Amino acid sequence: MTTLSTVNIPMEFRCTTEFLRRGYRPMNEIAFYINTLLAMYDLSLLPQQSTLPDWKLWELPNYGVRVAAKTTQIRYAVWGLWQGVQRDADAGFWPMALKMSWSGTAVGQVNVAPRQSLSSNITDELALSASDIPSVLQALALNTTTSGFESSPDNLGAPHFQYNITPNGRQITVKHLFQTAFATLVASAEQGPSTPFPGWISDDFTFVPVLDARGRSLMVYGNLIKAMTYLATTAVEHHYFNEVDIEVVRDGVAIGHGRLRNPRGVGSE
Repeated sequence: MTTLSTVNIPMEFRCTTEFLRRGYRPMNEIAFYINTLLAMYDLSLLPQQSTLPDWKLWELPNYGVRVAAKTTQIRYAVWGLWQGVQRDADAGFWPMALKMSWSGTAVGQVNVAPRQSLSSNITDELALSASDIPSVLQALALNTTTSGFESSPDNLGAPHFQYNITPNGRQITVKHLFQTAFATLVASAEQGPSTPFPGWISDDFTFVPVLDARGRSLMVYGNLIKAMTYLATTAVEHHYFNEVDIEVVRDGVAIGHGRLRNPRGVGSE
């Protein structure tokens, strides 16, 4: 099985981070994480060698943060955003510009900043409006149930997938939840959303697929991407950050089970 530390970024890739402290304030932690996760969710489902020749913009209403990216290959934006999120979480959630290169050649840029400050001082242009951006919270609509939380079908007429979340156990930090979600999305993007998912085991995060009669996984990496995005957005929507059990269901039949734990005790990161 894959391990949580498996985020393979080639040595040729470099990402420099410019924190924009003069004239700015730090961003809200939740707003920072939920909007960068929206961008990562979208990017991780795209062909990784396709391009973003013009600025693409992501934001969720009411969260006040925008993410903008353009790049010669989607995978560069995935890697850059992953590195930038880790650095900015340690730096204090300052607005930032991430400049990416491959073997010394510039290959793109990702910016994360408050909505009102994404202007020409950190981007060339922003052609898209918020109305053009799909919402993860709409794509993975939230419905409460007595046993926890579950999502609605992905698409009418398609297989009915549900991502069921059952909170239990100790508290976990916002950072731990989102960093785990980001790590799984980055590694899953590298594999491709339609690739069979073999399973994932680490000290604090486990996801095991159900196998068919021939020993083949019933899950694909796209299911893991959606499950982890749904977990993080549901935690924000319902204001809980606890250890959880996760179940992926297709047409009423469970095809995978996950568990996120806090290995260091309450309040650890």
